[in-house]
Amino acid sequence: MGFDDLVLVEPQCSPQDDEARMFASGSRELLDQARIAESLVAGLDGCQRAIAFTSRSRSDSDHLLSLPDLAETLEHETPVSRTALVFGPEDFGLSNEDLGFVSHRCQIPTSPAHRSLNLSQAVLLAAWEVGLRRGRALGTAEPAPSGDRPDLAELRQLRESLQGMLDRVGFLNPQNPDHIMRSFWTILSRADLDAREVAMLRGMVRQVLWKVSGSEVPAIVAGDDS
Repeated sequence: MGFDDLVLVEPQCSPQDDEARMFASGSRELLDQARIAESLVAGLDGCQRAIAFTSRSRSDSDHLLSLPDLAETLEHETPVSRTALVFGPEDFGLSNEDLGFVSHRCQIPTSPAHRSLNLSQAVLLAAWEVGLRRGRALGTAEPAPSGDRPDLAELRQLRESLQGMLDRVGFLNPQNPDHIMRSFWTILSRADLDAREVAMLRGMVRQVLWKVSGSEVPAIVAGDDS
């Protein structure tokens, strides 16, 4: 389907394994180019966006992309922006911890009685939908402005700073802070912030922390990324 950047997180066998190469008939160059990552976070290094495929719905993350939504989201992806499509192990899918590292979630509609898909089927459906939309737009779509997109590590740093501030002012339940923070992560991901906006929000968080600590608050010019 035109995808050529494969990252395998803690694979159970080498991509050079004889059986793996047998099943990759006609596409062995993808295995030769595949990168191995020791964790999902490492595998997402350098990505500005990560879209996880899951069959689960959660009350705190009800904003799920459909396959057409996904294709539309990526249709005008700029060359300098990097998005990962994330799929979990076939037996139990992505864990809640894994889902905490992504920016968006996508669900492939199936019968309620049979929600789980074979991993290769899920990858094929997603790749076909995205590839079809991109193929239609090839050479006709106006390139989107490149902007300065933050990577996922910067967004996680913002989330951690925000959690520290909310904990400091007593907003979070100390017994279960993750419940609220997952909702904030959904909000941040949906906002599609650029790097300047992330820096501005982190500056706002620092300003609040300085204020509640009783220290003299240094002047910060709105929009200053320092």
